[in-house]
Amino acid sequence: MFKTIKIRKETDGSLIYDVNTRKYVFSQFDFFGKPLTINQIREQVCQELKMGEMDESDILSLVFLDNQQLYSNNLSAPIGIYFEIAESCNLDCEHCYKASLSKKVPLNLKEMKKTIDELASLGVLEFRFCGNEPVVHKYFSQLAFYAKSKGFYLSTNTNGFYDDSYINKLIEIGFNEVIISIEGQEETHDEIRGSGSYKKALNVLRALKEHGVKSRINMTVSKFNLKELEFIGDLAVKHGAYVSYIPIRVVGKHTAYKKNFGDLTDQDMLEIVKRVEYIREKYPKTRFLTYFDILSKEPDYYHPLWFNNPCPARKNLFISYAGDVYPCDYLIYLGDVFFGGNIRKKTIADIWHHAPGIRRFRELKHTQKCQKCNFLSTKCYGGCPSEALAKKLIVDDHLCFKDRLNKQ
Repeated sequence: MFKTIKIRKETDGSLIYDVNTRKYVFSQFDFFGKPLTINQIREQVCQELKMGEMDESDILSLVFLDNQQLYSNNLSAPIGIYFEIAESCNLDCEHCYKASLSKKVPLNLKEMKKTIDELASLGVLEFRFCGNEPVVHKYFSQLAFYAKSKGFYLSTNTNGFYDDSYINKLIEIGFNEVIISIEGQEETHDEIRGSGSYKKALNVLRALKEHGVKSRINMTVSKFNLKELEFIGDLAVKHGAYVSYIPIRVVGKHTAYKKNFGDLTDQDMLEIVKRVEYIREKYPKTRFLTYFDILSKEPDYYHPLWFNNPCPARKNLFISYAGDVYPCDYLIYLGDVFFGGNIRKKTIADIWHHAPGIRRFRELKHTQKCQKCNFLSTKCYGGCPSEALAKKLIVDDHLCFKDRLNKQ
């Protein structure tokens, strides 16, 4: 078995990253300060990642990353980057949060490649092309092949609304993972995303399975499609995918759909998590991810809980099509308070370590009630602060159902 492990130097230790599984841990073991044999490294890596002992026949490819950007109060660089290369989308989905903000000058190909170069030099581990719709962008293939050559864990979000020629591009590039949005059965999906969009998305999902590309379904859950979680679970298992059930967020674009179906409550979130638990029991070998995973004995989060205060964006950055940097794209709709700067004017390293808006986000604190909860950082990272800030100017997510659970 071939495994690639990246070890990135940090101020007080190292970040160990398994490219095959996306699992990473922080280690205080000194991989950089003293000479080590390959067997010593293998043993320590297996111990830190809880991999068990590797067979002698296993091939362990080790990549050491040291960009010298060490600061005691932060990681040396982001773990993941979400890169919005497209300024528009080929669909106009009712639940989308991407509002029509003032148009800015998009990054050109040279600027985007330069950004990818800097991210690679910093030791960024994951790179994702994200929405609007990246796959139909004119430079998508060039940028994806270029990013792939830099050794990132490479993924993309997509709505799948295109023909076979674009599907072939996805396959040829060699993505580590493709994330496709499906909202329920055909009638439901097409009502939300547009006529014919379900069949096109399904064509992508089938092609990914046929060519052995890891795939994930993102389902945005609202009151409209809440009862179709199991259908998505069945669909994912059939096509060798896994699922992330994401509660709808009402920031950004205002639509009648959001007004009628977007007002999820803590009771709705409890119902969602209960349904996810049922689906997990039905398909124990497939991952089904959800928010506030506090009903499970072994909660399953896409992002390790140890570095998620106030949320997973703590360790990532989002870059807009115009080069604006935020911790995540939801935060654009809160004004400039969490704005990090523009990559045309600042380096990503400078933004990551020194931008007041990025630091302001990292310093956000949950209320005492949330901080004292025994689930925080053990089974839960507190939900989505962006949505909470947009609604009530506090960090605690209103979808948390712990109090309701206690009453029951």
